[in-house]
Amino acid sequence: MSLEDDKKDCEMDYNAQYEQRVLANIDMRFISTPGGMWEDFLEDAYGPERARMEFDLTSDWVYRYYGQWVKNRVQVSFESNADATTDDDADLLSGVYRGDFREGSGKESQDTAVREAVITGFGAYKISEEFVDEEDPENEQQKIIWQPIHNAFNTVMFDSNAKRADKVDATRAQVLTAYTPDCFEREYPDYAAVSAMTPKTRGEFTWSTPEQIYVAERYSVVKEATMMSVWQNIELNEIQAFQLDEVGDIKEELLAFGWTHVRDRKMQIQKVNKSVFTGNEYIEENVRISGKYIPIVPIYAYRTFVDGAEFYWGLVRKLKDGNRSINMALSRMAESSASSGDSMPIFTADQVSGRMNALADRTDKNFMVINDIVDVNGNPIYSGPVGSLQPNPVDPNTMASIQVISNFMQQKTGGASQDTFDPNVSGVAVEALVKEGNLSTVVIGDNILLSVEQDGRIYESKLTELYTKPMMRRSVGEDGTSKTVKLNQKTIDATNGKGIDLNNLSKGKFAVHVKPGSQFDTQQEATVESLKDVIGLISKVPSPATQEIIPTLAGALILSLNGPGLQPAKDKVRKRMIIDGDMQPETDDEKQMLQQAQQE
Repeated sequence: MSLEDDKKDCEMDYNAQYEQRVLANIDMRFISTPGGMWEDFLEDAYGPERARMEFDLTSDWVYRYYGQWVKNRVQVSFESNADATTDDDADLLSGVYRGDFREGSGKESQDTAVREAVITGFGAYKISEEFVDEEDPENEQQKIIWQPIHNAFNTVMFDSNAKRADKVDATRAQVLTAYTPDCFEREYPDYAAVSAMTPKTRGEFTWSTPEQIYVAERYSVVKEATMMSVWQNIELNEIQAFQLDEVGDIKEELLAFGWTHVRDRKMQIQKVNKSVFTGNEYIEENVRISGKYIPIVPIYAYRTFVDGAEFYWGLVRKLKDGNRSINMALSRMAESSASSGDSMPIFTADQVSGRMNALADRTDKNFMVINDIVDVNGNPIYSGPVGSLQPNPVDPNTMASIQVISNFMQQKTGGASQDTFDPNVSGVAVEALVKEGNLSTVVIGDNILLSVEQDGRIYESKLTELYTKPMMRRSVGEDGTSKTVKLNQKTIDATNGKGIDLNNLSKGKFAVHVKPGSQFDTQQEATVESLKDVIGLISKVPSPATQEIIPTLAGALILSLNGPGLQPAKDKVRKRMIIDGDMQPETDDEKQMLQQAQQE
């Protein structure tokens, strides 16, 4: 592949969804920028001199769903998928994933992608790696991080032949990153500031050097046929495969430790290469990266295929016309009201002669005086205005259309007031409201689950290559508690004197499991409410069995509480529950404490 070939692929994949990208940009601007509701075709119908009022009936619906996502982010967990992989290994991997996700900007990256998907129909984020300590040249350890991709609908191009929602079937993907000229100069001082491609939402893109310089990252999947040598250790109940050209260096060692050669077989090894280029040259060319999947996670809201082409949309696109119609109708009414003013009385010249200035000024006047009109005999004729000019009446068709459109918008979005959360309700009540609200957008949630499942696969494939040496990582439990764990420890099996690996996740086989969840504080509130109910229920039915379990439930209740000054009590309760066997020790100090208590 040459640079021109890579640029042509970029152009082809961009053009394959050009119309979708333009529509997505209009969706984003519609609810995000001042005047965005009057852009597109309305710019010709309503010039800048016309009234352009914005009555936003769309963004509340969008951010109500986004708020539900924030309260119910999905959770990635891993399950053992081989005999040699234990449930403890899966729990450890799940904890390390949550730790990396928390410290590696995972929440920001996912939230950005979900927000853009809800608005435009498509969002994406990237999973990458960086050195644990950038300032230590001797430290080669790397950690996995997440990176947001802004305006992914216009900067991410997957293989146009890929059909799956998670794009696991894509053979390539390109990501454009924008730099200002100064930033590009600092980042790439040895390269000319020429964009790899300049995406445009109102016209064709061009190869140029605008105020923003776009650098392209290309990820390509490479499948290599490799001869592998398969070995088995019956005593350890393990099977491992090594590349045939490398096994000669370790063959004697394998035989010495009880390994037996089983067979040689041809295998397809999937790898991912990365190239970085400008419009003129490569910055990096075909560099092998960790993992076997393209590290870009796409997220769709609604998605379908029509005539072989992919179409997607979010919560905005189907509501824009209704919101535009409301804005146009109310703007016309405002223009009519501003130009017509109040009704104007009509007098004869004799009635207002000499009083025109007084009648024209209505400020602080309780009444007005006009001249008398007399008949032919000089008798006064008492009369008011001979007529009046009325303001333009509101068009009944406009009023009818406003009513129809308002009902349509209310029906589509369900309104906002009835779904507003009361801050005083319990976590269980909030959960019920969230589940009810998700019924109308359940497809979006299902698509998010599919994408985040691919997130777990990308992470696990990177971890098997990056986390292979002794290192300290943060592990976060499902309840939000965190601890530090040491991966890839070496120890001696006391029964046979052979070396064994502890916390070695790189050799495990895991399956990814994703489920919708709620924020920990909501879960915690629900747990507290449930424990209170159970304790109250069994307290009403005293028996030896119920009295025995009450201390355990009470301890779990105390550990679930949050508040200032509770930590000493929680530490004491945890210690007691470990000693009583109601909880498993996790740290070395807790294990030592339990052992000492058992001896005593």
